[in-house]
Amino acid sequence: MGIEVLTPGILRASNIELFKNLETMSNTQAWRRLCMFPPSTGAKTETYEWLGELPGMTEWLAGRVHKGLKKYKYTLENKAFESTLAFDRADLQDKVIYNQIKAKMPMLAQVSAEHPMQLLIEVVKAGITATGVCFDGKYFFSTTHPCPREGGNTFSNLLTGTGVDTVAHIKADFSSALIAFKGYRRRNGSLIFGAALPKPILMYDVIYDTLFQETFMWQNSATATLNPYFGQVDSLLAVPDLGNDWVLTIPGMPVAPFMFQEKKALAPSDTTMGSGKGWETKNVFDTGGVEYGVDAEYNMGYGLPQLAIWINN
Repeated sequence: MGIEVLTPGILRASNIELFKNLETMSNTQAWRRLCMFPPSTGAKTETYEWLGELPGMTEWLAGRVHKGLKKYKYTLENKAFESTLAFDRADLQDKVIYNQIKAKMPMLAQVSAEHPMQLLIEVVKAGITATGVCFDGKYFFSTTHPCPREGGNTFSNLLTGTGVDTVAHIKADFSSALIAFKGYRRRNGSLIFGAALPKPILMYDVIYDTLFQETFMWQNSATATLNPYFGQVDSLLAVPDLGNDWVLTIPGMPVAPFMFQEKKALAPSDTTMGSGKGWETKNVFDTGGVEYGVDAEYNMGYGLPQLAIWINN
């Protein structure tokens, strides 16, 4: 008995299933909680002049206080990305190869959904280098960000840590970061977070045991004690190659520490010859080749440095 032929109709059905899986996986990706999603409507490069503006409220007395936009400009260039499967039509007659081809198609959804997270990790790691400059002209993680508060000087989101070798060191640095967050202010001098601070996200897995265990068995102790930091962190993202450094970020705000700029959403690549043959490209006629792929145009960049802190050990 012959095997099922991989027809354009089957490919289209695979495409529907692929994007159903993609939507499910994309909506649950942790990177979404750390990003703003500004639209990119036309130009290859978008310019943001509103970044840095956290004006706050002032009492309305003689008239409105017109704050305007500070002269900040941040540009982010869209990049094109693609993922393509290519195979020979003759391979479709081999049952083993045919099944391998069908199995690879849903993998495009996973690869595509995970790609923005890879970009975010690259952006985070670059935040202490010259390639990671944000809207104010400083490295995203810097000790000398110009303070948006009227009459302010500078603020730092690059803190010196005490190490990661003991629970006490992690707790001390975690507390220092929370204190720093609670000290960041808007242009009118009001606190960004006020008394309530959203749950932060740790971005380094060496911290896991310290903050995700409900109890600790302290050294030379026969009983476990409650961990006061348990439950304050609701997600953990691993950032490779940070050594003993780690990053704390604040999600759940109207603005975010990073931005995902999307010009063209992930979609099937247009490989048709205008003949209604779906995914069959001109290669089918010329070489017997068949292609199946997706592409998109987007990029990951920097938002507000007040919402992320790097602990430098």
